[in-house]
Amino acid sequence: NIAAIRLLMALGPMSAINYAHRLGIKSDLANVYALALGVSEVSLIELTNAYTTIAAGGMRGEAIFVQRVVDREGRILEENTVFREEVLDPQVNYMITSLLESVMNEGYGRNARLFGFREPAAGKTGTTDECTDAWFIGFTTELAVGVWSGFDRKQTMGNRMTGARVSLPTWTEVMKAHYRDHQGQPFPEPASISHRVICTESGLSATGNCTKIRREVFIEGTEPRRNCDRHSHGTLHSDDDLNEYDALDRQIMEDQ
Repeated sequence: NIAAIRLLMALGPMSAINYAHRLGIKSDLANVYALALGVSEVSLIELTNAYTTIAAGGMRGEAIFVQRVVDREGRILEENTVFREEVLDPQVNYMITSLLESVMNEGYGRNARLFGFREPAAGKTGTTDECTDAWFIGFTTELAVGVWSGFDRKQTMGNRMTGARVSLPTWTEVMKAHYRDHQGQPFPEPASISHRVICTESGLSATGNCTKIRREVFIEGTEPRRNCDRHSHGTLHSDDDLNEYDALDRQIMEDQ
């Protein structure tokens, strides 16, 4: 929450509102810093549509409930087509996707892995005060799915009835059914993306003396320019370290 509020204070609420509307949110959003904490409500279809934009590489489309209407002779009486519009830079969109992948592999979405869903995916949980609403919205390269849990009236579902506990299992079963007969693909990486090993304590390029490190993606030109200033003595991690880190990532996933 603190990171989200600080970012919103740096950008301004109107900037976030403009991006939300570009992604597919149609509801009015409050021009206040509390927007970062969910002060404005949106519908499940809006939120899922916004995540679909990210899943599509930054290309926004509108949800279609009726694809076509035909008569008994097979003549098309009405047909709806998907309108696509690029609303996010591909590199920025990939950074968002990478963040949401971490939720699936390390954060509150990781239970999907424990439930047996292993395909590349990205997503986010959400829980309102007193557990009156629980959400999980997630996507792969093929499919975006949103799940909301709650009552018709605002009332608590009970203690610890969070998005990860209530909505994520349903999302997982839907995705497992979709991928029952084939494997998912990694999210395509656009040009001008670079990889760096960073120190998780300082956020700067890790040296051999940094004990807590991770691989992160950056848009070229935004990578850390300095070595870690908390563990400054030592050499920078090499490509071999990146490969070793990736191998460790894969082993962790297999162990789960």
